[in-house]
Amino acid sequence: MNKEQLTRANELAERIEKLETQLVGWKHVAGLRTTVLRCSLINSNQLIELSAENIDIQIVRALAINKIETELEALKVEFDNL
Repeated sequence: MNKEQLTRANELAERIEKLETQLVGWKHVAGLRTTVLRCSLINSNQLIELSAENIDIQIVRALAINKIETELEALKVEFDNL
């Protein structure tokens, strides 16, 4: 492995570790503890506050887990191919 590959492998390993930690957390999420979300608007620096009562945490949880698992799979394939 050359220096560039080692650097990339280190970057991938760090990202994989962070995502695996996030995945464990998302798998155990039961609900939101906040009632208001501060959100930025698309193409704007403006922030607005929205009620969190309309959020179905099970759907958010499933989407987050799916996204993390998809990214983890891609990163692990790239890591293995180095």
